[in-house]
Amino acid sequence: MLKAITFFSLLLLPIVASINTSANASAEPSSLKTTPSPEFVIRQEITLNVLIANLHLLQLDFQNSDAREKLQESLILLDNSLKQLQTYKGDQETQELISNTKVLWPVVKKHAEWIVRLSEARKAPNTHSLQLALVKLDRQLLLLQQKLTIRDPYSKPSLAFLEQALLMQRLSREYLSLTLDSRQKDIVASGQAQLQTLINHFDQKLIRLDKQLDHYPQGAKSFRKVQITWGYIKEGMMTFPEQSIPELIARHSNQVVSRLTSVYQLF
Repeated sequence: MLKAITFFSLLLLPIVASINTSANASAEPSSLKTTPSPEFVIRQEITLNVLIANLHLLQLDFQNSDAREKLQESLILLDNSLKQLQTYKGDQETQELISNTKVLWPVVKKHAEWIVRLSEARKAPNTHSLQLALVKLDRQLLLLQQKLTIRDPYSKPSLAFLEQALLMQRLSREYLSLTLDSRQKDIVASGQAQLQTLINHFDQKLIRLDKQLDHYPQGAKSFRKVQITWGYIKEGMMTFPEQSIPELIARHSNQVVSRLTSVYQLF
C-alpha cells in the first residue's frame, strides 16, 4: 500500500524506537528557538511510524483494542511534540518543511481520532485518504531530518542507534502494509522485493553498529538481545506470503526499537 511513494525515500539516509514511545516526549528545551536537532526529528518519525503500524493492525482486526490504544497514545504524543516543532526557526527551506507538517498534522489527527472513536463492532473503514496524508507527513519529517543531518555532519555517532530504531519501525510498518495487500499478487511481488532490500539494509547497519560497542559492556548486552530478536523477525518476514504473522512481527519489532533506543541513551 503506497509503497512506491515511500520506498526509495527510506534508503536516502542511514535512517532509522521506542515502542516505549514515551521516550519520544523527551524534547529539547523550549527556550531554544533555533532549528531542531536530528534526534528530535527522528523521535517524531518513530512515533509517526508507530501510529501507522497500529493503524495497519487495526485494519487487519478492528477489534484489536491494544492497537487502538497505542494509536491513541501516538496521536497524543505527536500532537504535543509537533506543536513544539513549530516553535523552531531556521532558513527558508527548514521553515517550509516545518510549515508543511503544521498543515498536514490536523488532517491526520482529525481522521485518526475519528477511527479511534468508531465502534469495534463495525467493519474497518477505508483509510486511503488518511494513508496519503500520513505518507506526505512522513516524507516532510524525513526531508527535515536529512537537511538537519547534512547541516550537522559531526553529530554524535551514537545517533546511528536511534536511526536503526527508526529503520526497525519502518520495516515493521512495511511488513504490516504488505500483509494488508496479500490478496493482490502484483503488489505482493514488488513489496517482497522492497522488503528484502530493507532487510538487507538493516542487516548491514546492525553489523556496523556492533563494532561501536567494544567499550560499552552494558550496551553490548542489550545489543545482543537486539540481534537475537532481529533473527526471529527476519525469519518471520522471510516466510511471507506463505505465512503471515503481523502481530508477532509488530511485538518483536517493538522490543528491538525499545532496546536500540535504550542503547542510544547509554552514550
